Amino acid sequence: MMTHKVLPLFFFVCLLASCTTSRYSAPKRGYSTPKREYTRYTKERDSEKIINYARQQLGTPYVYGGTTPNGFDCSGFVQYVFRKAGYSLPRTSMEQSKIGKKVRKQDLRQGDLVFFKGRNKKHSKVAHVGIVVEKYRNNSFRFIHSASRGVGESNSRETYWKERYLHARRILPIY
Repeated sequence: MMTHKVLPLFFFVCLLASCTTSRYSAPKRGYSTPKREYTRYTKERDSEKIINYARQQLGTPYVYGGTTPNGFDCSGFVQYVFRKAGYSLPRTSMEQSKIGKKVRKQDLRQGDLVFFKGRNKKHSKVAHVGIVVEKYRNNSFRFIHSASRGVGESNSRETYWKERYLHARRILPIY
């Protein structure tokens, strides 16, 4: 006989419990710069980390589609290095060329991504990506990338790269 009084109370308590909100929110999809929980983290420290991670891979062989220290292609290398520093990037150089902020050549900074045409310099399609290591006063720059000889550094003044440069993007936040 007591159940007809307890049962409505039980449903009322269940209803109240189901109305509470959860602190969990689903992660956002897509590729964006992760939010840092502290503000002392500067762009210089991020870029230094990225360059250090990249230089640790110098000499790693080129492997088409490679994404690990066993072998990298250009975009797999960039994705790997940025992931080590806490940034999520798309897999291909074409996709990487669409994220972040477009940067003029004269405004390049260490850690910016630079994009190039492929072997056929008549096409304007993105086919290669590297990471700026150093910017010079004459708007040329040194960059680290994975190419046919493996992970190494090149200079934008070299004829091959000079003729194929397309644009640059900044992924790292500016505080």
